[in-house]
Amino acid sequence: MTLPLLVEILGWLGAGILGIRAMPQAYKCWKQGHADGISKSFLWLWILGQLFMLAHFSLGVSSISMVVYSIYVLIVVSIIMWFKYFPTAIKTGTS
Repeated sequence: MTLPLLVEILGWLGAGILGIRAMPQAYKCWKQGHADGISKSFLWLWILGQLFMLAHFSLGVSSISMVVYSIYVLIVVSIIMWFKYFPTAIKTGTS
């Protein structure tokens, strides 16, 4: 196995694991119909950081796996953000 191939495999594995980490939260928001408990500032900083990473990766500094990862994470975070701003469930309790 060549070093460039190993680097590419490690990139895809890392991108996959990092991308998967947000799916449980997006699924929970979808099932509950809201994103209570997640701050808007956290989501905005996450998206901003991911956009900067996408720009960095897109300029040829990294492999395609990192570009795919960045786009995927932006989609997942957008799902969470949607339920933060447009909840579909009726909120109960005081928060």
